[in-house]
Amino acid sequence: MQDLKIAYVQSDLFWENPAANRKHFESILNGLKTQPDLIVLPETFTTGFPVDPNHFSETSSGETIDWMKAQAKKTSSGYNRKYLAKARRFLPKHPNLDAA
Repeated sequence: MQDLKIAYVQSDLFWENPAANRKHFESILNGLKTQPDLIVLPETFTTGFPVDPNHFSETSSGETIDWMKAQAKKTSSGYNRKYLAKARRFLPKHPNLDAA
């Protein structure tokens, strides 16, 4: 059985700037000295914890997932990450809550 190599990547973030953070983490990943099997990125690594998370939320076919797929293909590594995902609405609309 082979050892599992895990890279935990922690870094300062560019607050509320997904493009800059993806570029920053790509630079870090490109500089890894060994090839890990799994790369773990920080929670909300593309934005930090924004004041208005809905403004930065993405669908599962958004830029961050596309970026993650490209990184996984390039590095042949699996990724663990958290990003702000758009929530699906499972509750019926309520006139008082949806008036805004």
